[in-house]
Amino acid sequence: MTEQPENEVKAVEEPVQTKTAEEVLTEEQAEISTLMEETAAIANRLVEHKPEFGRLIASMLASRQLYAMCLYELDLLCDETDFKKATKVEGEDNLSVPKDMPADRVAMLKEVLINAAAIQAQKPFDETQLFQGMATTVIPWMQSTVVRHNEAQRKSQKQAFEASEEKRVATEVSFGVQFEEPSDANSGFYLHRKQSVCFVGEQKVLYWLLDNMTEAAIQDAESNVKQVLRLYSAPGKPAVADAKVWNIPKADWEGVGGSNNAFQRVYETHALPNLSSPVDLLVVDDLSHASQGLSISSLTTKANEVQRKLKRWAEKAGCLVVGCIPLPRGLKSNELLIPEYETLKMHNVLRGVAAEPVTVDGSPHYKVLIGKYEYATVQASIIDEYQPSTIIEA
Repeated sequence: MTEQPENEVKAVEEPVQTKTAEEVLTEEQAEISTLMEETAAIANRLVEHKPEFGRLIASMLASRQLYAMCLYELDLLCDETDFKKATKVEGEDNLSVPKDMPADRVAMLKEVLINAAAIQAQKPFDETQLFQGMATTVIPWMQSTVVRHNEAQRKSQKQAFEASEEKRVATEVSFGVQFEEPSDANSGFYLHRKQSVCFVGEQKVLYWLLDNMTEAAIQDAESNVKQVLRLYSAPGKPAVADAKVWNIPKADWEGVGGSNNAFQRVYETHALPNLSSPVDLLVVDDLSHASQGLSISSLTTKANEVQRKLKRWAEKAGCLVVGCIPLPRGLKSNELLIPEYETLKMHNVLRGVAAEPVTVDGSPHYKVLIGKYEYATVQASIIDEYQPSTIIEA
């Protein structure tokens, strides 16, 4: 026997690497996934470029949609059918049918009808008879049923809209602008839609207030205003850019107080196609622009006449009207107590808006007053931006 040298290294056998069941499964899944993607690409190519495949898939889709249509019709039929009366057949014994079928019995009836159709569909059939049945029975039935479904949907949508409108119009408008010291939690924030508000004050202060009010109307957590329509005449572009606020420029609404139907025409032409919801708040920047064409001389009487016409429209639309009389100067002390404003007080919540200069932390501010209520303290530069330009443009 030959002895091996002591310094000779023996060969070590490496263990055979075997894959786990999870790894094998993962590879198979990846391979199947790749094959599915490739097959899907083939299917798409066939459907897009081979008309016979396209028509086949379209027919399959139509059959599925027809089945869904049948289920919808079954629901409608069961909802409107008097089963006790409908199951009475002359010359045959009456069935035991309760006057008011319980919901679980109606659901069971639907299952019986669906299963009966499914069992019948599994039986051999003649394609020629299928085609004849489609032409003579199914297509005419579909035509009449589509009309019924459209009418039913329109009726349902109309009822839902009317119920929603009734609820909306019954609520008071909360647009986040407080007019006075609250006597309770809601005072000053909520106004009935059949009321109207009229602000009088210096132009720059009023236009700042309207922008502030409009923004609060759509962003304040307590507000229930979903749509604002503003007859805009403030300088520059509207400060609030939001789908909930639709601004009509002055050139399109000037003189809408001249007749009873003028505003309706403006609304239908310049607002209605662009609104996402019924109008909750109608804001008129300057009632004097709306009153152009009226032969009345007094500014306040003109403003009241415009408010009266817009209020008539607003009552039908279920919205609150806020109109303004901007002045080129600040509001004088007790100015709204003079007889000229008495008519406006009869038909509006009338409030004067003033801005008193104050200093806060060494910088100029305005204390904005709505009536006697201190509404806000604002940097003077913010409100001064609304000062009309004295530059005459060419």
